Amino acid sequence: MSDTQSVKAPSEDPKGWLWRSVKPYTRPEMAAMLMLGFASGLPLYLVYQKTAFWLREEGIELSTIGYFYWLGLFYSFKFVWAPIIDRLNVPGLTKKLGHRRSWMIVSIIGTMAGLSIAAFSDPSEGLTQIILGTLILAFSGATLDVSIDAWRIESAPSEEQASMAASYSLGYRGALIFSGLALVLASWSSWTVSYLVMAAAMGTTAALVLIIREPKTVKKQIALSDLPLFAGPAQAAAVALFLFGFAKVFVWMNFAEILVHLLAGAAIGALALGKIAFKGTKMDLPWRAALAGLGALYVYSRPVLESTVGLPANEQFAKLAVVALTIAALAGLVMAMVKASQATEGNLNLQDPEAKRGRVFMVYAPPLLQVIDRFGKVIVPIFILVLIYRLSDFTMGVMAVPLYVDLGFDKGMVGAIQSGPGVISTFIGLFLGGLAAGAFGITRSLVFGAILTLVTNGAYAWFAGSATGDDIGFLTFAICADNVAGGFVTTVFIAYLSSLVDPANAATQYALFSSIYATLNKFVAGFSGQMAEALGWVNFFLLTASYAIPAGLLVILVAVLQKRYPPKPVAAVGEPAT
Repeated sequence: MSDTQSVKAPSEDPKGWLWRSVKPYTRPEMAAMLMLGFASGLPLYLVYQKTAFWLREEGIELSTIGYFYWLGLFYSFKFVWAPIIDRLNVPGLTKKLGHRRSWMIVSIIGTMAGLSIAAFSDPSEGLTQIILGTLILAFSGATLDVSIDAWRIESAPSEEQASMAASYSLGYRGALIFSGLALVLASWSSWTVSYLVMAAAMGTTAALVLIIREPKTVKKQIALSDLPLFAGPAQAAAVALFLFGFAKVFVWMNFAEILVHLLAGAAIGALALGKIAFKGTKMDLPWRAALAGLGALYVYSRPVLESTVGLPANEQFAKLAVVALTIAALAGLVMAMVKASQATEGNLNLQDPEAKRGRVFMVYAPPLLQVIDRFGKVIVPIFILVLIYRLSDFTMGVMAVPLYVDLGFDKGMVGAIQSGPGVISTFIGLFLGGLAAGAFGITRSLVFGAILTLVTNGAYAWFAGSATGDDIGFLTFAICADNVAGGFVTTVFIAYLSSLVDPANAATQYALFSSIYATLNKFVAGFSGQMAEALGWVNFFLLTASYAIPAGLLVILVAVLQKRYPPKPVAAVGEPAT
């Protein structure tokens, strides 16, 4: 898991590892990162938490409030428009502010507009206005996330990314604390005043964006206006993958089964007809047949399991089996598409000057295909590592509070520990993660983070089996230990994701990695309640802690593989992109 940019060996620094680890925090970019972390976190907490409180206070049904959670999916799918942020300039602003800062300003203005629209709404009279405001807030907040992540990666070399991640996460947690002021203001005055104050806070961050430096990364400019929208006629494989994707969305929404069948049937038909219907098709029939089979398996994962091996009797494990098969089918689709493209069209050869490219391809494909081209044979274990490294935290975390209730702890005491020692412990963990990554490297820190997760999450099994509602010391220990581990892992994992990214395509590639792992982990975490009911508290926490074992082993495997198959180098921060 070696970085592709050169990192000075520890022995070369006469001041030692401690100074080498602390030195990055003296840079002005760290203070900027605190502010940007705050700006990134505030819209998310307002979307997920405070709006729900307001709606329920107005007597809105829980089922309706639940639908507002879907607006947060903008954060899960931000990789869809991240390539646009990477490639396109903001008219009138980019020349004055630079590429990243101009997108930040536009995004912050969007969050302020969304908050202002929501502020003057009246949910008791109708939801249209608050839905519009929250939608703009969520989309703008997700876009701001993309811009800030890109700025962070482009503003510091790889060996300082852990420190940048720690500062960012500290600011993010600060936004969580500050967002609580929205409830206080709403109680003292009104929700209108509360949301306008939050909008003003975002406006303050916009003023600070004008002060920070634009990264020095020089991008290779592409004259998109000179290219056609698509290069040549449509290809059957591209059309089929698009249709399979839409079909799966309808499956997830449990909506319009007939549309699922129509979309999947159309995708299979497109692959079967090939050149007859889509003249741009060059893929041989065996490859198209493989894509058709894997695509059908991806869409119809549950029916396939039911009709072949059968589903487990426990609904929770049945859902997990379906998720596992869906992921396997998706991975197969990606690999088949890659191999077929290499064998027949050469679309993965990004250096091929003869290949015809359109605007859509040049915006979306190069940043994503470069990841595959750069890591080669190691890309699959890397993606698996990204998917599972934080799974233990996600699945365990959502059940911690229900455990406190079942054990009989007073909610006021739990809240006091979480907002006092718990917050301090998180800050300590974030800082220690940055310190460890700087001193010992990202690989060792990831392994230690997996061990720390195993121990602290496993300790919750002991806590669940031994604690009573009077064990305040035990509760404090459990919360603080878990928060230290969570903060540590957050920092080193962000640093690792950043090390996978080419600064020239920072927005797209980081959004891809972060969206994939967050979406899957949140989805699996949704089954945690059923797992806890089926297994009991002690076994549940033992199981979720055990997820850290394959994660830690996979870190070691990836490190070994990358020594044998090192990734292709990318331009360091500040160097021209090739």
